[in-house]
Amino acid sequence: MQNKKPHNVLVIHSSNKNDSWVKDLNRGIKKAFDDKNLDTQIKEYYLSSELRTEEARQNEINKLLDSYKSKPLDLIIVADDDCFYSFFATEHPYTHSKPVIFAGIDYVISDLFGVHNHKNVTGITNEPNFIETYRLAVQLFGMINNIQIIAENSPAGKAAIEDAKSLLLNIPNAVIKEDSLQVDTWESLESESTDSVYIYIKNLNKINGRQLMESMTYKPHSFCIMAKWSDFYSDLPLMGTAPFLMINNEGFGDGRIGGYMAENYEVGYEAGNMAAKVLTGTPVDSIPVKAIELKPIFNWTQLQRWNISIDKLPANSIILNIPMAIRYSNLIIYVLIFSGLFIVIVTVSLIYILNKEKKDKKLAQNLLLNKREELEVTMKSIRESVISIDKNKQIFAINQSALDSLGLKKDIHEYIGTDIFSIFNITLRGNENYLIDIFDSLDKNYLSYQLEKGTTIVTSENQSLLIEGTVSSLQTMDNYTGWIISFKDITDEFIKKELHTLAMGDAHVYAWRYNGKKDVFVFEEVFFRETGVYDNGKHTIHSDVFEGMIHPEDYANWSKQINHILQRKSEKQNIQLRIYINNKYEWWSFNVTYINNPALSTSFTLFGLCMNIQTFKETEENLRIAKNKAEESDKLKSIFLSNMSHEIRTPLNAIVGFSNLLTSDDNFTAEEKSIFVTTINEKCEILLTLINDILDLSRIESGLPFNPEICNLTLIIEETLASEKTNLSKYVILKKYLPKEPVFIKTDSLRLRQLIRNLISNSIKFTREGYIEVGCSINRNKNLIFYVEDTGLGISLKEQKKIFERFYKTDNFSQGGGLGLSICKVIVDRMSGEISVQSVQGEGSKFTVVLPYSSVIESSYDNE
Repeated sequence: MQNKKPHNVLVIHSSNKNDSWVKDLNRGIKKAFDDKNLDTQIKEYYLSSELRTEEARQNEINKLLDSYKSKPLDLIIVADDDCFYSFFATEHPYTHSKPVIFAGIDYVISDLFGVHNHKNVTGITNEPNFIETYRLAVQLFGMINNIQIIAENSPAGKAAIEDAKSLLLNIPNAVIKEDSLQVDTWESLESESTDSVYIYIKNLNKINGRQLMESMTYKPHSFCIMAKWSDFYSDLPLMGTAPFLMINNEGFGDGRIGGYMAENYEVGYEAGNMAAKVLTGTPVDSIPVKAIELKPIFNWTQLQRWNISIDKLPANSIILNIPMAIRYSNLIIYVLIFSGLFIVIVTVSLIYILNKEKKDKKLAQNLLLNKREELEVTMKSIRESVISIDKNKQIFAINQSALDSLGLKKDIHEYIGTDIFSIFNITLRGNENYLIDIFDSLDKNYLSYQLEKGTTIVTSENQSLLIEGTVSSLQTMDNYTGWIISFKDITDEFIKKELHTLAMGDAHVYAWRYNGKKDVFVFEEVFFRETGVYDNGKHTIHSDVFEGMIHPEDYANWSKQINHILQRKSEKQNIQLRIYINNKYEWWSFNVTYINNPALSTSFTLFGLCMNIQTFKETEENLRIAKNKAEESDKLKSIFLSNMSHEIRTPLNAIVGFSNLLTSDDNFTAEEKSIFVTTINEKCEILLTLINDILDLSRIESGLPFNPEICNLTLIIEETLASEKTNLSKYVILKKYLPKEPVFIKTDSLRLRQLIRNLISNSIKFTREGYIEVGCSINRNKNLIFYVEDTGLGISLKEQKKIFERFYKTDNFSQGGGLGLSICKVIVDRMSGEISVQSVQGEGSKFTVVLPYSSVIESSYDNE
């Protein structure tokens, strides 16, 4: 017996359920099940593909399939390439265990399931034919020597590119140019062989906006193919001026002329037949993959745009959107004949009535003519294009600016009474009924309608102009009589704006905008390429991710400034903040403003420009440091001159004075002269010490290299104490606390001796009684510690902060230039160590030097 329980079938799409091709596909599947008398429950799931990462799509499919673990599921139908790739890339158990039928697939990427021996998969392919598309282009346009193949970097897009290259190479004299960043102009093509057919492969992820627009710009003997359709790039044919032919039926319309493609209803019906066989017991692996027949299908609107006659189309062509008058022309002829006879009869019967009304009409026409003349005078003074239309959509007034914009050459009066659609139409993003929709809206509301951004006028010569303007209801007293259209051509402004955008790209300035509906920041593709920020393929960064890139210290300022914009407290803001890029924070400048369109009550969009200012910030910091150094140098120079004038003048005065005494005629005793000579020698030694200190400080600070060698620190301390012992006051005791075993250190011996000597001599200078203690040890952290402690004058807390500055002296009357401790500080810094002072005024001081472990020879630790 047949199981009466209905079969559960899951159909997964990666397009919007309102797309016409999706509806046709679903209708075909359901019709096949009905024809087979199968009781089925079909669950349709629409996987959103716009601005989604592949990982997010796969996660969504995994969750979907997991939700059926507790529900019966007999078969899965997967529609279109993007869904096909994401479905099998998940490697979910159901991709192996459940029968799977694919439908509407251009390229079966067998690597996704072939390596895992999927025997549960079959389906319907479209197998795009690039050669037939090329022949069709020759049939429609004549000679073709330039083909632009545009595809994205998805698996299906890559497969399409490889398919295009392998097939189109069979064209005689074909030349493939793949991922070329140089866009060949028409003049450059003519300079090459005119027999060649140049095939440009353009990967959307590898070219910038200018190159893309060049590719889609009309050139004689050329056409474009969108090799792989997606929601994100669906508007590309509308953005360019080149003709677009198709190799699949996804997104049909949108500026594409047509091509060889499958009828989606037939694809769905064949997929439904395959599914019916499986559900009634036929093994999946016994049903071969079937290639659907491709048919020539065209869009009547685009045929008219490109002046392509129906006679040029293949014999079995299907034409969509064809007007009834063309489709049923023969029937209309017969209808017209009979209608003509009827009209003649009616006309004769109405002649009497018309003659009677003729006088009244003539009077009304004269009145209307007077009003029209008054209106014409007014309209001539208006610089914008203005056209007045009656309720029958016929022109009754038009100014010269409108004639110039529309390229109309006749006199103004010759267009009076003309139907507006015979000379122009106003469209918006493929909606050719946009102007009709506006008229219908104004009929009901008596309002003035602001044309939306992107509105285009299409002239009778099929020329397109970007415009901005309004359509308003025309009223006389309480009567509604027609409409007034006023507009301005902004094509040149748009081009200038695009050129400005290109210029910003060369200057590393990037445009961005915030999409509040999807809560993402949208940047130019070049921003991701030049900064190394991860690009999800949609050129977007979710707001949570972007805010996480902001330095924590700068986030509050960013939030505050953005809120000022959102609350309309200000129209523009310049925000400088640090962004985490390339594993580090860098300074960026964001100029922020907004678009608020009154015609759309909820339209409020942030946008602006951003620029990396890290170099500027670093330069600013370097200038600040340089300024501080210059000020410090100037200060040191003043201190130096002040100190030197005193320190040099004092001993020089003594030297000169006693020298004059020695050479005078006064009779000094030999003992007195000896005292004079001793004094002169002492002052000379002071001068020499001062000069040597200045030279030493200059050499060390200029980066003079140290000469490291293994030094016996204990021995150096012993020698220094012995040499300085003679300078001790008789009331001072010299103490030393040194390890029993010698302590060795690897450093510059000369500078180490200078460091120890300066610290000891400094204590001797200011200690008149008590003791001076010198010692060294190695602490538990294996740092070498050397100290000099005394019971001298001591140093106040205020002076302790300045004691290591150059030329600083606690006692201005003491001998010396105030450089000894400065030299010690510089030497310790060069040794990567630290020097500090602990002191109580009137009780004494202790200077401590700590040198790092890396300078100590490990074998010397015996006192851990």
